[in-house]
Amino acid sequence: MAKRLYIFCVFDGDKPEEAYKARQQLARYKNDVHGFVSVPCFELWLTLHFERSDAALPDCQQSEARLKRHWPDYVKSCDCDCLMPQLGTACENAL
Repeated sequence: MAKRLYIFCVFDGDKPEEAYKARQQLARYKNDVHGFVSVPCFELWLTLHFERSDAALPDCQQSEARLKRHWPDYVKSCDCDCLMPQLGTACENAL
């Protein structure tokens, strides 16, 4: 039996118009690609690579501050490949 490939895309919630357009484009792939919007922003998704959190983070500044506790050198638009080893942790923490 062939393994099924799943693709997940996480979009930045601080740009809702762009996230909406991107999710519409994903719809043509039917069940092969899944899109999620990280609310309030993408930094929340990055934080989940380090910790599980139910904390209310009402804005992007608070999300970014929490992320920088774990990743002090974080800057927007950085290369996030260094987080790949923690992807499983992030998925578990997102549930």
